Amino acid sequence: MNKTKDIYSEIQVTLVFENNHIAETINNSTLPENQETPEGVISASKIEGNKIMLFIKSEKSILDLLRTLEDYFEKIDLSNKTIKNVQI
Repeated sequence: MNKTKDIYSEIQVTLVFENNHIAETINNSTLPENQETPEGVISASKIEGNKIMLFIKSEKSILDLLRTLEDYFEKIDLSNKTIKNVQI
């Protein structure tokens, strides 16, 4: 019987915004996305100045990691558009 090794993948993404306030606002609005991940996927973020540092790890599937990243990016894009519209 062939044993397959578990797939482990991780990604770190740095997103740069105009200022710290926007980065914090977007990070706070996307925090639920960090908590609602598929089984075996861990997601976390932190603020460093005007940057959001995003970390995603998957212990099962690269596809789960990519889906989580895509969901996160969709929420960030929506949050960023909302902030831009409110600032006008």
